[in-house]
Amino acid sequence: MKENNIFKIMIINDEDIKDANFYFKIKGKDLYMHVIKIFQDKFHEKNFNYKEISSYIMHDKSLRDNLFRYFAYLEEHLRSKLLNIKDVDKIDSLKNLNFIERKVTNNISNLYLSIIKNENKVTFTKLIGLLEKADILTEKEITELNLLIKLRNEIMHHNLLLIKDFITWDKVEKNINELKNTLKILLTYLPDKYKNGFINSINKLSEKDSKKNPEYFTRINLGALDYHE
Repeated sequence: MKENNIFKIMIINDEDIKDANFYFKIKGKDLYMHVIKIFQDKFHEKNFNYKEISSYIMHDKSLRDNLFRYFAYLEEHLRSKLLNIKDVDKIDSLKNLNFIERKVTNNISNLYLSIIKNENKVTFTKLIGLLEKADILTEKEITELNLLIKLRNEIMHHNLLLIKDFITWDKVEKNINELKNTLKILLTYLPDKYKNGFINSINKLSEKDSKKNPEYFTRINLGALDYHE
């Protein structure tokens, strides 16, 4: 596709030309073309305003940024399950870590320092594995946390979360529904203190963005999380 074809299917208002050219340069026109193809398949329209396509891209990024924050809370929470283990030295999977001094002071080990040492590389994925090997997790929890590992990895790669690499709306719609189910799993593993904040932060994305520019707010979005414990 020729470089200037984007201007044949994207309507850019005069006041948005400078902004559009800036983001085309730092994000790449192909990103916008990919989003437009999904909009075309969904709405059966040929032309779309730059503001709406840009609105989708910002919505997706805001969603990823919010989820990244709550995955950080989750990782801290799961790590605490390891740190609260008694008789750490009796668990073979933890012995395999390259611990620093294994002296225990006031019944508290140096497990935290051992986990965060660079050479141990206790990533989120490895953390789940350690919890599994320590028999802390049930089979159901292992399955669900593996789904969360997959989602976290997708977020870390900074690719579009809703549209992904799909080229048809039906696959995007299925992905959005599956994502909502996965977010429900994430909710169940968050500490109680963070659960309402998680739901509100996700729901406010659509509310906040739509108020900024209601005429051009993206018609493709995650929507509200309508589940509660």
